[in-house]
Amino acid sequence: MRDIRLLHSRELLALHDAGHFGMPADILAARATLEAMKAAEAETGATWEAVRPGDVEQRLAELAARAARLAVELAELRFVSAVDEHRDETIVDHLRPALRETLEEVRGLRELLEGSNLRDPLPLLGDAKRGSAYQALVAVSRRHSAVRDGQRHCAGGNLPDPWELAVFRGAPAVFARAGLNWKSRRQFGRVPWPEHPLDRLVWEATDPDAEPWIPLPAEFEQLAEEVAATTRLRPAPTMVG
Repeated sequence: MRDIRLLHSRELLALHDAGHFGMPADILAARATLEAMKAAEAETGATWEAVRPGDVEQRLAELAARAARLAVELAELRFVSAVDEHRDETIVDHLRPALRETLEEVRGLRELLEGSNLRDPLPLLGDAKRGSAYQALVAVSRRHSAVRDGQRHCAGGNLPDPWELAVFRGAPAVFARAGLNWKSRRQFGRVPWPEHPLDRLVWEATDPDAEPWIPLPAEFEQLAEEVAATTRLRPAPTMVG
């Protein structure tokens, strides 16, 4: 479990390093300490390998290497703990603003790409203005994907269930509008949003009912309970024909 949490914590920081969103200072400090401990371990290991077998120095170097390994493991625990402790801050101060920025950019590009087939970019690239807007949309989609990946890594690797509510606060309303039953949404594998990534991104940014968000754990749990209570009271639609 610790290794999995460490993996996702590192992936989260890798997305930060790529410039997709910021991170709390305490998490960055914990990561810096971890990297310093790893560098010290590598140096200690090189010293151990340089001494002659059987020497007292080798025994001392072995003990130093074990101490360095323990220091790295402790720094890993503190790094993972920092990510956990500052999860809400990461979401509120960094992931949410990044998500808003990407969706605002998409809304700005939508007018330039109105009526365009985003699944066939060749005609778009032949037009200077539309081609530039399409390339900008592709770049925004990469950052948007990185932000959503950050949301997943921040949650420990998997979005909570139902994941649709963790991405779109208005997911039940969107399903209802499309005539799909929220309670049996997994049974037929149908979703009320576009399949193509760019079309889906434009939909996410512009659909009035979608309400894209990155919830805090407590916010998600509250919404999931409210939706579950509402759908239990609502009868499933009758299949006709």
